[in-house]
Amino acid sequence: MKLAIEICSELEWKVLKALLRVNHRTLKNQPYGEYFSKRLGNHKPIFFNSGSTKTRASGACQFAIDKWHPEAIINLGTCGGVAQNIHKLDIILATRTLQYDVIQRFGKLFQSIICTLESI
Repeated sequence: MKLAIEICSELEWKVLKALLRVNHRTLKNQPYGEYFSKRLGNHKPIFFNSGSTKTRASGACQFAIDKWHPEAIINLGTCGGVAQNIHKLDIILATRTLQYDVIQRFGKLFQSIICTLESI
């Protein structure tokens, strides 16, 4: 399977490169940051950095789709969320997501849209 793995946070990107012992000479550039490919078992995924913000992440993912044609993109890193049953180092496979900052900016109007979507 052809995989692309996105890392948004600059700190997480730096740590990943250190953990995988990436030689800086193997790093290449794409419009949103660096990327490299590294064999892991039977796979050789492309790891790419997008930088923070959902706009950069979505742009970097579209770039990855257009350039490398992966069968799947994995976002490796952290995300926001609040739930009592989620703990540090848990792996979350989301089936639905919510754009939190939109709720903050549009308040009750957006909250009614969310309630409508949840009932579908």
